Amino acid sequence: MDMFYKALLMIHVVAGFCSLVTFMVPVLVKKGGNIHRKVGWIYVYNMWIVVVSAAMLSTISLIDGHTVVAVFLGYLALITASPLWYGVAMLKYKKDIPKSYLIKRKVVDIVIVVWAVLNIIYFIQLGGKGQSILLLIFGVLGLTNIPIAMAPLKKIKTKAHWYIDHLEGMITAGIAAYTAFFAFGGSTFFGSIFNGPLVAIPWVMPGIIGGIIINRYKKKHKKRMASQSVTV
Repeated sequence: MDMFYKALLMIHVVAGFCSLVTFMVPVLVKKGGNIHRKVGWIYVYNMWIVVVSAAMLSTISLIDGHTVVAVFLGYLALITASPLWYGVAMLKYKKDIPKSYLIKRKVVDIVIVVWAVLNIIYFIQLGGKGQSILLLIFGVLGLTNIPIAMAPLKKIKTKAHWYIDHLEGMITAGIAAYTAFFAFGGSTFFGSIFNGPLVAIPWVMPGIIGGIIINRYKKKHKKRMASQSVTV
């Protein structure tokens, strides 16, 4: 089991590093271009490897009694898989979104919200010690899915837009990848800079920066759509 865990961890780390590197290319280059599409798919494939390996590592950690790590990794795998899935799905469906997709997305969002509440409860039980603060951070983050989880399917379909949802899905998955890196891989480096409660700063920064990028692209897209309607 130990050798399998190490091999799985290595695969997870390598795929995670590749996803961190390839994430920036589609964000920076021209949208819809050849580079955007090719590198974007490389990013997606690596992220799915990250998600599956994280879920397996979570299971092994739970078996070994590392409950906090197991819960966090499992939840991280879920909130990474969800936007990655609908980000790719919207490329396929675009304006013709089937009801089956909307139902699946709603179910996933409900699971994310319920798990988020359980994360916060578990954080309180642990008294906020050690890495349990990650449960609080991601628990609060998961609660932002409440509007979608509670919204009727008709409203979700009305608000859905393939370009915005694709963009938001890909960037949100990237946020999760960078957050995981700063929480685990980058903890040694940032631990010498941020001490005590301040250690949470590099964990929340990807979410803040990613949110700014998403809002910027949303506003840019709305302006472009508005200018096109005026022209017509």
